[in-house]
Amino acid sequence: MAENCQEKEGKRRTEEDVQKKKNMHRLELCMSQILYHLAKVITLRRCKGHIGKFNKTSKALDQVFDQIIEEYNENPSATNKQNVQSKHFVDILLSLLHQPMDHNNQKHFIDRTNIKAILKDMPAASFDSSASAIEFAMSELLRHPRVMKKLQDELSNVVGINRLVEEFDLTKFPYLNMIVKETLRLYPIGVFVPRQSLEDITINGYLIKKKSSSLVNLWAIGRDPKVWSDTAEIFYPERFVNNNIDLKGHDFQLIRTIWFWLQRMSWNTIGYN
Repeated sequence: MAENCQEKEGKRRTEEDVQKKKNMHRLELCMSQILYHLAKVITLRRCKGHIGKFNKTSKALDQVFDQIIEEYNENPSATNKQNVQSKHFVDILLSLLHQPMDHNNQKHFIDRTNIKAILKDMPAASFDSSASAIEFAMSELLRHPRVMKKLQDELSNVVGINRLVEEFDLTKFPYLNMIVKETLRLYPIGVFVPRQSLEDITINGYLIKKKSSSLVNLWAIGRDPKVWSDTAEIFYPERFVNNNIDLKGHDFQLIRTIWFWLQRMSWNTIGYN
């Protein structure tokens, strides 16, 4: 009799626990929905006064890009049309107008809207990446007064205080060059770089099939102690003293960290003029 009572009591408690879990799950779902809609309402209310400004700015930018496209349609760059490298960026985009985005898929074509979107992304990509790198460099200089003082002395000795730094001066600042390398090593512009294999390849015993997508973790590689010693996490520009590592993508010690990404996007920032 006692055993039957204990068995029934155990089943009842198990059923109650199951029901409590179901109720808690329903409550969590309800709360998540409420919080989602609440956040949505708050965001819309905050943006309500700016929606008109956003639309006005968007229309103004659209008119600017229309004007740029019309100017190049009416007066293309006076360059050798057979030489792609001598063409202006807008000329190349316009030459792709009405061309298929994918030669294997003829359903989608490049139109005027696509070209304007690319024209909008180009300056945004150029100053955003540069601003991020400069911000990280300045933050590290503030955290390391010794490095900042050494850089200030170099600037004073080369340029002085009576004029601004010019582009032709940059080759005269070896310590500044070290700081740039060290900043990009610790804080790569793109933390993860997507790549797709062009053919089947085996690396360290792993078969990577053709057209496999992969993400290269530049952040981890730039802080790998096997490559940068035990001081990999420390901001120390002097690690590049008497080191001819190039930022043009020819040295594998940095090409796999910094210029694995930047050598393929530097034309966005440098060549956009």
